Amino acid sequence: MLKVIDSNRLRSARTRAFLGASTSHAVVLTDYVSMEAYKGGSIDGLRKSFEVLIDYPSQVKLLFGTTAIAKMQIGAGVSSEAMIDQAGSVQFDDFCRALYSNSEQGSLFSKHFESCATDASNFLLDLADNLDGIEMDIQQVASDLPKEGLSRLRQGGPLPRAMLDRIQDDILEMARGYFDADPGFSAGVSNRNYIYRLPFRFALTNYLTALWWVQVGNGKGAKPDKFRNDVVDSCIVAYATYFNGVLSSDRKVNSVYEHACHLLEHMFGATPGPVEYNQAMPPDVG
Repeated sequence: MLKVIDSNRLRSARTRAFLGASTSHAVVLTDYVSMEAYKGGSIDGLRKSFEVLIDYPSQVKLLFGTTAIAKMQIGAGVSSEAMIDQAGSVQFDDFCRALYSNSEQGSLFSKHFESCATDASNFLLDLADNLDGIEMDIQQVASDLPKEGLSRLRQGGPLPRAMLDRIQDDILEMARGYFDADPGFSAGVSNRNYIYRLPFRFALTNYLTALWWVQVGNGKGAKPDKFRNDVVDSCIVAYATYFNGVLSSDRKVNSVYEHACHLLEHMFGATPGPVEYNQAMPPDVG
């Protein structure tokens, strides 16, 4: 059982219990969570972040970078297991030993860490600087949806067919934008296999995150860090739809994951979880 881990569960006793329950249990570590661990700029902070995982190095699976995975033709000759950096995962034990070492190897790692920490901090700062349009996107989602549906959404009631159709159209439109962002993202995409590709999964979870804001409020006045975290969380949830779930203490993350799985199965015809080498294609949804 492979579950994508959120940064808020790295040090958790619940994570230790999950890994200790069976050697078949493993956590999937994304680049975003790794960068969150690095961004503090402290070796001691990084050691604390990995103090649970260091006891279960063979049960930690590292993913390739998000840009590389976005170009993978998942479901059309490529399984979701291809996302896992097998060599990097094997070396995680060496990483942990170097992290806690006072030897020359540990000293060399410290210098490497300083560079990684700087890169991670700069990346996340750049991400925060480009979030000006997210609040506007949330307002747009709210204005596009039928008023009757918005009322039911905020009351937690069943949604009318017209609203479900609009949600589907909006997700597909958002996904097209992500696929068009890079020629590599759209390579090999068809109207049958797109639902297995990461740009689509990210569009799905990003839209559901915006919908969550619409349900609880409208995002006005929220700090940029909150929106930056939402982008990171949306990507973590998108990855979780390829595995056996997510380990997170965040109510929004767990809610978005639950709804993403529901829409994948009932709106788009894809079963959440591991994607096989030649996944059976769902019906064409247009």
